[in-house]
Amino acid sequence: MNRTTCVFMLGLASLTLAVCDFGDDDGSATSMAGSGTTAPTAEASGSGEMTSAGSTTGASTSESLGTGTSVDTELDTGSTTGAAESEDSETGATTQTSSGMVDIGDLPSLAVDLSDAQMLEVLNAFNRAEIDLSGLAVMRATSPDVTAFAQMVIGRHTTAQGLVDMTVTTLAITPEANDVATAWMDASAGTMVQLQSVETDFDATFMRSQISMHMDALAVIEAMTTGADAAELNTLLGQFRGAMSGHLAMANGILTGLE
Repeated sequence: MNRTTCVFMLGLASLTLAVCDFGDDDGSATSMAGSGTTAPTAEASGSGEMTSAGSTTGASTSESLGTGTSVDTELDTGSTTGAAESEDSETGATTQTSSGMVDIGDLPSLAVDLSDAQMLEVLNAFNRAEIDLSGLAVMRATSPDVTAFAQMVIGRHTTAQGLVDMTVTTLAITPEANDVATAWMDASAGTMVQLQSVETDFDATFMRSQISMHMDALAVIEAMTTGADAAELNTLLGQFRGAMSGHLAMANGILTGLE
């Protein structure tokens, strides 16, 4: 197992992740030692942060984009934390697209055949969904760990959107609407409605939804990686995979602390 010290700056306040163990081979994350006193579990794929476009997969990065602070750690973009399952076992959600009803668990098989332009639109959907849902959590969460996680997700996916936009400019292509992106946004909207209706135990409900969504997103990213043509897009997909694997490990650690 590896050890690292991760430091994140969230707005004017700082969230320091103590030195902690990464997940074992099965991708499990180390739980927090105590509620409200220890920050979320360190991210499993290095820092779990997006780096500037064109960076080499697995290369060391000393800049934490979107956080205003620096880290010195390895970004292992090849890891999926053993969590990229193809089925949303928690919700079994389906959504209506131009091709009919689509089960969220079927998205990886659809993602394999997407064009580069369509894959970029899927990444746009990932970012929009995470920013919107985490914005609700910032307003409603009562656990400091959950609030800090939501703030981190907003910052990281805002940075990630900048990288998507940069890749779009570099490749000179326009993101194209597709069933995978549409299904993802529809499922996100359904999750938003469910979270808005939660009267008690919002924190745990939000974290469970984050775990489910990150598992599904990782499966889609893995599928898109096999079909992407442009080298720049492959690099970006690797960065998303590494960062979202880290977020998944953190979410699992926080939920363990809440329960």
